[in-house]
Amino acid sequence: MAKGLVTTLFCTVISLTFSLILHYTYIAHNSDWWWSLIFFISLSILSLIRFFNFKSAQKNTEIILSVIIIKTILLFFAVFLYALYDKSHLISFSVHFILHYILFTIFEIRYLLNFIKHQNI
Repeated sequence: MAKGLVTTLFCTVISLTFSLILHYTYIAHNSDWWWSLIFFISLSILSLIRFFNFKSAQKNTEIILSVIIIKTILLFFAVFLYALYDKSHLISFSVHFILHYILFTIFEIRYLLNFIKHQNI
């Protein structure tokens, strides 16, 4: 699980770097972009905890697929809630949010599939 947390930390640093570049170059200037980062860090840690509660590779594959689906649903729901909160900055927030979603999903799947591949069952 320590490698999973390192992967999450690495992805957080990359996401933070990209978001700061987007924010301070005024490409996607939005003061609420950090909510997106907190959202995905939380989901990533929760999915790692859930993932390590099961020992079979088949169950872990099912968990990966269910986490991806749940994240996608939560993505749309969170963007919808933000649209209700601040419609004028929705596009710039969505850029950060989708960037975080893509980065966290890529790194999580890469780590989890590598873990399943090397699991001795």
